[in-house]
Amino acid sequence: MRDLLKQTARPFPVSIPGSTPIGVGILDAGELLRRATEPPCDPEIEDCLPRTTPLRNKTEVRGLSAGAGDALFSFEAEAGKPVSFMTFGGSGDV
Repeated sequence: MRDLLKQTARPFPVSIPGSTPIGVGILDAGELLRRATEPPCDPEIEDCLPRTTPLRNKTEVRGLSAGAGDALFSFEAEAGKPVSFMTFGGSGDV
């Protein structure tokens, strides 16, 4: 349940200093309930793609922690427009 709470939290609308003891985001009760009550995927009926965390333009994503290959993200890029991602702080591979 703790992991699901973290996965469904919305990011804070402002940057929070790393020294501030605060959670990973704002509780999104609707998304939490949807994810907690959805039936498991049946590959015979549907495409069982892994769940991703959507990235939004100019919205910081903080407090991420995962083992190798565990964190999956998605984004929609506009055709013909440049795309860039910035990472800083933390440790490990991006």
